[in-house]
Amino acid sequence: MAEIDLEALAKCVEALEGPCRETDATIAWLTRWRWDGWDEDDVRIEARSLEYVIERVENGFNSIWRNIPRYTESMDAALTLVGAEDDPIDILEAAIQSARKERDGVYFLPLHIVVAALRARLMEGEGE
Repeated sequence: MAEIDLEALAKCVEALEGPCRETDATIAWLTRWRWDGWDEDDVRIEARSLEYVIERVENGFNSIWRNIPRYTESMDAALTLVGAEDDPIDILEAAIQSARKERDGVYFLPLHIVVAALRARLMEGEGE
C-alpha cells in the first residue's frame, strides 16, 4: 500500500459514500490509536504494518481489532479525533458547513467530522 498522510486520508474520507472499516483501520493506524485494554508490554498498533491492521479489522479478528473505533460511522468516534489543542466546536462547525455544502445529510456527518479533525491535525503539524 502506498504511503498515506493526513491530507491523503482526508481526501479518501471525502470520497466515501458511507462507513468504511478499512478507512477506520487506516485512521486508527495513522493516529496511533490505543486500546484501553492493552497491557504495557503489548505490541502497539504503530508497530504493525497498515496492511496487517486492515486485514484484522476487515476479518473481525480478536477483540482488540474489533474495538477500533468506527470513525466513519459514529459522530462520537469521529469526535475522538479532535486534538486537545483544537476546539471541538470549531471542528463541528467545519463539518456542518461541509455537510451543508455537499447536501448529503446527517448520515454523512461523521465523515465530515473526520475530515475536519484530520485537517486540523494536519494544520497543527505544519505549525511546528
